[in-house]
Amino acid sequence: MQIQIQAQTLQEMFLNTVDLALDKPALYVDLRHYTYGELLYLAKVWGGCVINALPNEPNRVGILASRNITSYAAVVATLLMGASFVPLSVKQGTDRVATIVHEAELDVIFVDRSSLPFLKTVCQKLKNSPLIVCPDIDRNELSSHINATFLSREDMLSRHQLEQPIKLSPDDVAYILFTSGSTGKPKGVPILHRNVLYFLSLNQQRYQLTPDDRLSQTFDLTFDLAMFDLFMAWGAGACVCSFQPIQLLSPFKIIREQHVTVWFSVPSVAHLLQRKGLLRPSSLASLKWSLFCGEPLTFKTAEAWKLAAPNSIVENLYGPTELTLACSVYRLRDRDNYSYDQDILPIGQIYSGLKALIVDAELNPVKPEEPGELCVSGPQTFPGYLKDEASTKKNFFETADKTKYFRTGDLVRSIEGNISFLGRIDHQIKVMGYRIEPQEIEFHIRQFPGVHEAIVVPYPPEARMAESLTAFIVGNNINVAEMTRMLSIQLPSYMVPKNINLVDEMPLNNNGKIDRVKLKNRM
Repeated sequence: MQIQIQAQTLQEMFLNTVDLALDKPALYVDLRHYTYGELLYLAKVWGGCVINALPNEPNRVGILASRNITSYAAVVATLLMGASFVPLSVKQGTDRVATIVHEAELDVIFVDRSSLPFLKTVCQKLKNSPLIVCPDIDRNELSSHINATFLSREDMLSRHQLEQPIKLSPDDVAYILFTSGSTGKPKGVPILHRNVLYFLSLNQQRYQLTPDDRLSQTFDLTFDLAMFDLFMAWGAGACVCSFQPIQLLSPFKIIREQHVTVWFSVPSVAHLLQRKGLLRPSSLASLKWSLFCGEPLTFKTAEAWKLAAPNSIVENLYGPTELTLACSVYRLRDRDNYSYDQDILPIGQIYSGLKALIVDAELNPVKPEEPGELCVSGPQTFPGYLKDEASTKKNFFETADKTKYFRTGDLVRSIEGNISFLGRIDHQIKVMGYRIEPQEIEFHIRQFPGVHEAIVVPYPPEARMAESLTAFIVGNNINVAEMTRMLSIQLPSYMVPKNINLVDEMPLNNNGKIDRVKLKNRM
């Protein structure tokens, strides 16, 4: 049975699914399943307790929890309360979280036991603390940690169930995610219910999920791709299987035992498994779909994953947070039929109903196959940054026909009907007056025997007009002198890294992507 998404808000979608799949598993986390009925019950109790404790209905709700029942039930509770949820993480640091709490004007924060000491420090940095909700912590323990109004586990037992959900509209904000800002201050990205529902409806037609499907959850809630797993599953009556970070180092057992059918992660997870030789043929036989997003996916890794998951279709998705999860997709096919740009899978074709422009620095469309900045328009585009008109104005522009486009900041080109990702415009470097794209050099390094991963950064680290280049490489038995010689044959002298550093592994950021800043700090 396939459930069609016909709702206008995430709240309506979830409740529609509950009506059709009440006793079906909605979530696997903490070594147990929660049915749609059980998840709804928790959300009603938690939402009822919060509304009963506040003078007014909450507007924005923070969720500071690891991948456990607190985080996922809090998402549903927030939707029932008619509020927007704002994911938080201890990985973000106390100063950043305090800034987010202040900028988002949070009325409530759900927190789990492991995050409580962190939240205590955050609250000390705030003038006014939101209501703190701790569903798994006793009142006595809480009173010794939090100097603020709180709800404890005992309060959750009072059974103040939310009788009726607070009505939402398609133009209400579903969630707000905070991304890095150029000034060092995080930028709030509000995503509307209609943005998400357009994405979900489109992708349910593509993937045709059913209540028998089981989707991996490999992302923290602070990473927008986590919303794909949750809401694609909950829109189809399927089950979300939450993976703890340690399980991503070898996910095979949980995929097999939980019969996971849809895998979604950043390519770095697949790169690591490939490098360790763990992607053995048919080791991921239960998968029907293998989806990757968040950073470039090499053909070598995609091909290795396909051999491990022979029954699945491998797709490379692309999209910044501002465009609601993903806005383009490329399906892996036989390499003989397509020439992959720099051995990187294309980001493919823009979703139906969205428009794409590739423009130069003056925002004029480039000629076919010429590189330029990707700009996107359509129903998945967010309305603008939270309390930041300057950034909103900077990142949007209108064409002569009054179409409003978002500037992604990504350098791409269109070849044979597919868009190829060339890198971030802000990663471009000038060396000796020449403008270069690090990804081109990284491609040539990856062709050298024994190389698994390669990242090229400027020296000095923060210079846009660099003196030289430095390469960081993960691999086995690398002959640095021979590599330098080969690169000197293949590339102009100014593109050959002056320093080549061999590392055991690439540092990753909170979202599991390769962290270029940490690499620069090693120099």
